[in-house]
Amino acid sequence: MIEGIKLDFKAEELREHCNGLAKYHQGRADFYREEAKRMEGQEDIKIENDNLYSNSTMMSARKSMKEKANFHENRAFVFGLMRSHFIEETYRLSISDLSTLELDKE
Repeated sequence: MIEGIKLDFKAEELREHCNGLAKYHQGRADFYREEAKRMEGQEDIKIENDNLYSNSTMMSARKSMKEKANFHENRAFVFGLMRSHFIEETYRLSISDLSTLELDKE
């Protein structure tokens, strides 16, 4: 009997993928930080909160940009850390692993 869906990936494939994600998330973090900085000195508007990690329904646009920057900065750190810790093996990944590695978004 086969248990669930598992996919095999070489360490180099995962390393390259994590490297790309680290760069992507760092780029997004930089973008949102610049947007927050650009908004300084302007009248702060309230926007509907689209941040899944916050409980408030309305928040300032500047705060939203800062939270998004922090989220992407954290993801960049995690993927950078993962990238440097794959050993030369084949990794058997589950659906949950694919989601963690954002392989389900490509």
